[in-house]
Amino acid sequence: SNPPDFVMCFGDEESDESMFTALAEAPNLWPNATPTIITGTVVKKPSIAKYYFNDVYEVRDLLMDCANG
Repeated sequence: SNPPDFVMCFGDEESDESMFTALAEAPNLWPNATPTIITGTVVKKPSIAKYYFNDVYEVRDLLMDCANG
């Protein structure tokens, strides 16, 4: 199968950190590809995620902006 071009991943609890860690190691997951990866945690707290969102409404707004181009 082909590697992804784009990955967007959000989480709001500690159990999501393993997902963020795995995506941070994307070169190991897809050695011949460099997908755009966006990770975000909801509510500012220590996280390996690249972005922070104040609440789920900010995530919704981002997704709506992406959908509307």
